[in-house]
Amino acid sequence: MPSPAPQAGALSKLTRALTPTLLVSVGLLSVNQTTLPLVFNLSFVFSIEARAPAASPKDRMKKSNVTTHDTETSPLVRARVAGALYFFANILAPFTLLYLPSRFIVRGDPAATASHIMASESLFRFGIVGNLFTFTANIFLALALFQLLKVVSRNMAFVMLILLLVGVPIAMLSELTQLAVLQLLSGAGFLKAYTVDQLQVLAYLLLRLHDQGLLIAHIFFGLWLLPMGYLVFKSRFIPRFVGLLLVIAGAGYVVQSFGIFLGYSVNIIMFTGLGEAVFLLWLLIRGVNGEQWKKLALESQ
Repeated sequence: MPSPAPQAGALSKLTRALTPTLLVSVGLLSVNQTTLPLVFNLSFVFSIEARAPAASPKDRMKKSNVTTHDTETSPLVRARVAGALYFFANILAPFTLLYLPSRFIVRGDPAATASHIMASESLFRFGIVGNLFTFTANIFLALALFQLLKVVSRNMAFVMLILLLVGVPIAMLSELTQLAVLQLLSGAGFLKAYTVDQLQVLAYLLLRLHDQGLLIAHIFFGLWLLPMGYLVFKSRFIPRFVGLLLVIAGAGYVVQSFGIFLGYSVNIIMFTGLGEAVFLLWLLIRGVNGEQWKKLALESQ
């Protein structure tokens, strides 16, 4: 198929050849003062059209990219959405993961623990639902952060996403132990083969297993913060110190989980977890540097 450039050149030669004939033909039709300016205007238009080069595919692609870029979601909107999801995904976590266990569980006393649970069964069930909400909402949070940070490194953003998606099902399956506790303490007829003391001990054991399951999930909840911190540090559209705080927070989760498994009493998340709070507030209040984000987005294409 002939290229656009030879076609444009042939058209230009044909137009130059026909222009004198056109002028003579139109001039013979009328030589008054009204027609002559029209003749010159027509010849000028034909000449300009013949000289105009056809747009190359590369130019059309650039124009398409500019149009698409203009209609993309603003990086500031992406940041605010991620910050809002970070807040709402974890709004119940301090209550359901920290306060409620201390309210129900009496260390070393299965009978007192069972009594507290059955006295506030609705609140215990709310804790289960709250945990499931937290873990589910974190999936959407991870997707939002992936969209925000993938312009820095798509591969590292995928690693971040995968680590979170590994931890979520572990945490959600751990809630089965709490549902089993309610079954054991329900007084159902099929449980009459066991004494009350045995059922209370089994319920207490399942509560301990629930804590161990969450510790396993926390390993991955810590690991996903490491690539997230790296992406934030390298981004330049969020201050580097926020990335460093996220890495510290991630390390805190991992160290605490393995420390407890090794038999040590470790509780450092209350301090190292500050990085997540700073990141959340930065996204909600300050957002990101839009120009730097767009620059990285163009470079990553």
